Amino acid sequence: MNGELVLDILNPDEEEGLSASAVAFDATFSPLLHFGPPRMEAFAGPKVGVFGFSADARVGNASVHSTAHGLTFGLNAGVAVPAGKAAFGALVSYTQRRATESCLHAPSSAEVCNDSPAGSDLKQVSVSVAMLF
Repeated sequence: MNGELVLDILNPDEEEGLSASAVAFDATFSPLLHFGPPRMEAFAGPKVGVFGFSADARVGNASVHSTAHGLTFGLNAGVAVPAGKAAFGALVSYTQRRATESCLHAPSSAEVCNDSPAGSDLKQVSVSVAMLF
């Protein structure tokens, strides 16, 4: 059994007069099936869970705040080499986030939320160092 908690703090490059920041959070259930030849461990499995996202942007005196939340799903795969009671290796992860609600709020107007947001899913591929106990 495996679970993941991910916190991404995003700070895009600022251009003259524009500043932005964002935070994304994932909580997933990610069971891993272990297999492989002797002296090596391979593992793979699905991931499914929820995500939350919050972003702020400011241009001059105008600002906007947006949020989204929804479902996260994807796949993990990796390899590790045993070293004593642990194993060390790498994990490749594909994550796709599908918003079930998104909201936009500007100080000069009311918050507008959409429970069936259109647009592309957020997709991410990452590589991590892995330690198995």
